[in-house]
Amino acid sequence: MTCRRIVYCLFTSASYIAEASVRCELAEQLPHIASFCINQANLPKIVNSYVLPAFEQFLKDNNGQVSQLTQDIKHILNSTILKGAKSHTKRSGIFARTKLH
Repeated sequence: MTCRRIVYCLFTSASYIAEASVRCELAEQLPHIASFCINQANLPKIVNSYVLPAFEQFLKDNNGQVSQLTQDIKHILNSTILKGAKSHTKRSGIFARTKLH
């Protein structure tokens, strides 16, 4: 299974994870996943396609622990994306909408 397929499966099933502690663990890993994807030649589009939508979903989570943790890591994810965008700006414009507010 390719890395792209693994990420796709992980994020498409994220909304169906019933256990809040598992959603928290996944939210904590979003900056690391984004950094990995940004640094791989064939994976930076995954950040826009899967990581950011998952992040937005976790921000709106009904469980206060999940949404608060996601809010707490917002600056880390934003920093990760901006660093990646700076290193890839000359090659691609895919990070144009990724700055989190």
